[in-house]
Order: sequence, then C-alpha cells, then structure tokens
Amino acid sequence: MTKSYASRFYAAKLIVVILLTLLCYMLAISLRNYTMVSFPMVMSVCLTVGAVGGVAAAPLAAWFTRRSSFALNAALATVVMTGVWAGLFYTLNFAFADTAAGHSERAVVERKYRETHYRSRKVGRNRYVRGEPYYEYYFDVRYANGSVKPMLVSAERYRRVDRSDSITVNISRGLFGFPVIKGNNRSDKKR
Repeated sequence: MTKSYASRFYAAKLIVVILLTLLCYMLAISLRNYTMVSFPMVMSVCLTVGAVGGVAAAPLAAWFTRRSSFALNAALATVVMTGVWAGLFYTLNFAFADTAAGHSERAVVERKYRETHYRSRKVGRNRYVRGEPYYEYYFDVRYANGSVKPMLVSAERYRRVDRSDSITVNISRGLFGFPVIKGNNRSDKKR
C-alpha cells in the first residue's frame, strides 16, 4: 500500500465515522420533539453507556486517531458511542411505534410563535446573499403528563388555533415503551 493511498484511506474512514456520528446526533435531536421522554435523561443514560463503551473501545479509537493517548481515545470513542446510542434509541423507538394501539389525547396550546428564516439568493459565481424571509410556525403544546413539546404547524393552522385552545394529538407506544407523537393531529377549538 502506497503512502498516498494509506492517507486517503485514513481520511475516508475518518470522514465516515464523523458523518455517522453527526447523523446519529441529528436524528436524536430531530426526533426528541416527537418522543414523550425527557431529553436530558436519555442523553445522560446514553452518555453513561457511551462512556463505558468508550473506555472499552479506546484501543479501536487509537487505530482511527493514530495517537497513543488513552484519555484522548476514550473521550473520542465516548462522543461517538453516545451519539450512536442516542440516535438508535430515538430512531428505533419512533420508527417501530405501534400505531395500531395508539390513542388520541387532548393537549393544550401553551404558546404560539413563529421563527423567521431566510432563503439564500445567488448573486454571482459561488456567491450567495441572504434572500427573502419565510416563516415557520410553532405551538408549544402541554400534554396530559405535564411535558411541553414544540410542534411545527402550517400557517393556516397557526392562524386558526389560539393560545389555550385544546388540540387532539395521536400518541402511539414506541418500541421501547416511550410514547411517540405520530399520525395526523387535528385542532378542536374550545367554544
């Protein structure tokens, strides 16, 4: 194996591990709003399991980092394994939720808000500037168990539902037993 081939292979495997880790963290962060469990609790359990696995996987991490420092390798392996465990937990709990045994639950809109984002506009070769604004509309919804989760809604639904109105939310039992918000959610104004 030539030196340039070895360095390309090393860079490729590093990129794969970094992308896999980022993907797992992004899955966990994006699915946390649909899972009725405390995000800090899940992350602390995943960090504990990841730390134990990171210490065990430190020799394998040394192969990736090409460093002999046990602490550095254990820390990097812990970061990777924490993300993998969190991503797996949220993804599997959401993807394999039992929608047939789901139920509807009344929830109260605690707060309405919108976020302003901007499209990018191309003005030249490899040059982009901030373009026109667009809005994303959210409700902070309080469920029967007391948890408050943000919910992305359409502009029409945002205008139709007021603060302190109740809405009906479909909740299913996730693979690991934690409730998951799935299905079509509809609003019912209190009259």
